[in-house]
Amino acid sequence: MIRQRTVIYASTGGLPALPRLERIAHDTVTGTAYRHRLPRPGPAYAAVQITISGRGALWHPDGTVQQIPPGWAMCLLTDRSRFVYGVPDDALEPWEFLFIEMFGLSALDAVGELVARHTPVVRCDADHPVLDDLKRRLPTRGTRIAVMTPGESAMIAMAVIAGLVDQQRDPDPSGEHHLCLQTMEMLRSQLADPPSIATVARQLGVSREHLTRLFTASCGEPPARWLRTQRLAEADRRLRGGPEPIADIARACGFATASHFIHSFQQQYGRTPAEHRRRR
Repeated sequence: MIRQRTVIYASTGGLPALPRLERIAHDTVTGTAYRHRLPRPGPAYAAVQITISGRGALWHPDGTVQQIPPGWAMCLLTDRSRFVYGVPDDALEPWEFLFIEMFGLSALDAVGELVARHTPVVRCDADHPVLDDLKRRLPTRGTRIAVMTPGESAMIAMAVIAGLVDQQRDPDPSGEHHLCLQTMEMLRSQLADPPSIATVARQLGVSREHLTRLFTASCGEPPARWLRTQRLAEADRRLRGGPEPIADIARACGFATASHFIHSFQQQYGRTPAEHRRRR
């Protein structure tokens, strides 16, 4: 069962590169029949699903599960994300969430970078001022259509994304989360030949086991899998950016051979790098 209040925005004359707010919905869903699989066909868009009460879950292809409780949000890209999300089997209460749908190249790229830098599940306060403004725009019931200028639409969409980015900042620079951010930065800055986790841990003054445990708890996935996602995200950016040879992209992103890169890319995106480039 789904209870929903929705506002759909119509705007014309905007630039394709600008983000565009398309839809805001307040949903309450019950029952484990609520499951969605990504990627999905149709025009590509970015969305943020912010838990207000109850909880959702996200199932990765390798079996890893990330919970989406209050204070957290799920970011998705309909053409790039590869997971299933919905109500977990052991849920005891409905999942209530705010859903924000955004189109435009910059929305896709910004949300894609946020996911690549963290995970699809990120911190998000449902009472954030930007979200309070969006909730006030919803009808008391049902669905309504509203008109918005391209400029206002872009500003609201970017405010949502900027609010998410700000909420990922570590409030305690000496805390455990900061170790994870430092690890990410050290690995991301050397994608072609990253240091081992043992080397990173030694430089940060902790054990490899401790760093791996902290990283997995904070990010929902171990460092090796996160690094693989980073490499493929960088490959995706390069493929969409120009005619760089696929073998060169593979080397720059840390893959030992082009065949290994092609296999990994197809597992992640459901198509080969060449097919992906043709669809950009």
